[in-house]
Formats: sequence, C-alpha cells, structure tokens
Amino acid sequence: MFKYKLVCFGGTFNGIHAGHETLIKKAFEVGEFIVIGLTTDSYAGMKFDSVKKYDERKAALEDYLNAAGFSGRYDISPLSEPYGITLTNRKLDAIVVSDETIRSAMEINRLRRAMGMNELGIVKIEMVYDKDSKKVSSRNS
Repeated sequence: MFKYKLVCFGGTFNGIHAGHETLIKKAFEVGEFIVIGLTTDSYAGMKFDSVKKYDERKAALEDYLNAAGFSGRYDISPLSEPYGITLTNRKLDAIVVSDETIRSAMEINRLRRAMGMNELGIVKIEMVYDKDSKKVSSRNS
C-alpha cells in the first residue's frame, strides 16, 4: 500500500503553513510510519530570530497531525543538528524534502554510502507559493 515503510523529514514548524501541509501530506502518502525531526530551541534559534518554544511547536504539530488522521503513524523527536537520525537509523527508507532542502538529502545519502548504509529514497515536493508568487516558508512568514 505504501511505497516506503519508514520515512523521515524535519523542520522547525514555527506555525504550520501551506508548505508544511504539503510536506506532511506527501510523507504520509508515501510512508507507512513517519519520523519527524523537530528542531530544538537552540538549533532553531541559530536559523530564526524568533521561534516558539519546542514544547509549544511540538504540541501544535501533534494537534495538526492527529486532526489530519495520522495518529499512531508518527514519532516526533528533537532535531539538534542538520542530519538528525538519518546517519544512525539503518531502517529509514526515505526522506521527504523540498527544493530548498534537496541538497541536504543528497549529502545525507553521500554520508550514508560512506558509512556502508543504504541510500534513502528522496521524495521531493514542489515549493508552495502564495498569492503574490512568493515561496511559502517559515523564513517568509
């Protein structure tokens, strides 16, 4: 039924926007179980000027996922550096990324190959644009 058994993706999720919704929908469409890396407060603070606390972002993400019918099909874990579990979890099958993060997925696969691990399938979503043709992202919110 699903193309992949164990899929991952990561993000800050400082307010769930249309780009996040597209990413999440695609992950659950292709994966039986999803591991979501949620950036820690310290890691998110390196990328953004203002970010909600980890627990608040996690609760909002869980509320969204459960309301969307994905309860029991995911695990959210802290993401404190760029690669998260991708270089340690040999059971991962795929990673879902956007145009902006596909280079990271290719680097993860390079590192996994060097470590003798299987490459992850890369599932890329198209960027989502707002009515003004600007990319929808946390950086633009």
